[in-house]
Amino acid sequence: KTALLVCAVLCSFFVVHLVGAYIYSGGKYVGLPGGGVSVGVVSDSNPNPLNPLLYGSGKIDDTLYNLLFRSLIRYNPATEIYEWDLAYCDIKNISEITCKLTDDAIWSDGTKVTTEDVVATFEAFKEHATTSAMRTVFSNAKVKSGEDNTIVITSASKNYNIIEALSYPIVRSDVIDQIKNNRLKKESYITSGPFIFEDETDDSEYNYHNIILAKNPNYQKTVWLNNFRLKIFPDLATLQRGISVVEIVIPPLSQENLNLSASFKKIDV
Repeated sequence: KTALLVCAVLCSFFVVHLVGAYIYSGGKYVGLPGGGVSVGVVSDSNPNPLNPLLYGSGKIDDTLYNLLFRSLIRYNPATEIYEWDLAYCDIKNISEITCKLTDDAIWSDGTKVTTEDVVATFEAFKEHATTSAMRTVFSNAKVKSGEDNTIVITSASKNYNIIEALSYPIVRSDVIDQIKNNRLKKESYITSGPFIFEDETDDSEYNYHNIILAKNPNYQKTVWLNNFRLKIFPDLATLQRGISVVEIVIPPLSQENLNLSASFKKIDV
């Protein structure tokens, strides 16, 4: 089970890295700063952009949630190490991890991420984590707010999957309540990642589901794009018919089965 979990995590990280490489660097070099990009994927189901508690349910879903939300720490495929994101975390002793929120830990409405948000997120994933292995990790972790924007996470047993738990999206406490009670509307959907959720539509001409993200005005790091469109096609043949409406196809293996024009934008990672 552990091996399967690790494999799933690494696959998810690869897709996130592929998209991230374009957002943070590729967009600059193909002349799209300030513009947008459309990414085509093939899936028999559409991710739910309004429920980050479904994190871990699939590569496309996790890619979307990583664009919308930050986590305490984040895996960097380029360096193959975990790096600090919303917090500086001391992970030398996995039985007791202390994290301190960074100064740029800010929600998309300009308010600060709080330790109470972190505690509420861990509590929510105890029930809603999509795999039994991660539900166990969250259930065995005790999370407490400390002084000076610190969080202390203790576990009775040494389970290295707690590091993976630190890379789950942190969700604001009031948003969690709205998700649980099925009351969340896009107007009140507060995120922390490079993008915010703007809209989702269905295109009848090319038969794809379109999830539209806009640049988060309160995100403190550099983002070259003003919008990101994830276009989900039901099968490869449908994607081929609608290839003119996307600039990137992920995963890259899909490109080998498509008839792409010379002008089609490709990225190497």
